[in-house]
Amino acid sequence: MCPATTARMGTLLTEIKDNGLQDAQLVSITLDPEFDTPGILKTYAGGFGVDDPQYRFLTGSLQAIHDLKKQLGILTHRDPEMLIQHSMSTTLVGPDLKILHRVPGSTWKVSEFLDKIRSNQQDSPIPSSQ
Repeated sequence: MCPATTARMGTLLTEIKDNGLQDAQLVSITLDPEFDTPGILKTYAGGFGVDDPQYRFLTGSLQAIHDLKKQLGILTHRDPEMLIQHSMSTTLVGPDLKILHRVPGSTWKVSEFLDKIRSNQQDSPIPSSQ
């Protein structure tokens, strides 16, 4: 995981909680599922103080991660030190699983995503379960 992105996501998590947006869920997906087991991801999240039910660190099969990278246009390669160099994208997905907002690269702003989350929760309330 990218430490700078994780720190920014942690700031977004704090803002989400401070604004009472309990329906928002943050997700980071590993690009190295062979190394990043659930235990390693939990330890990583704890190290950043973001081991929280509203912020999940996910892994999956190599094929699932490959397919997701392809769908989102994420490019990766291993450098000589076996670290994964990668492009990135931060994406806001609505309750209907449609993409509402996407920022390629690492230049996204917490305030921008917080505003989009607020707007989406006002415009399309999540149906209550029965």
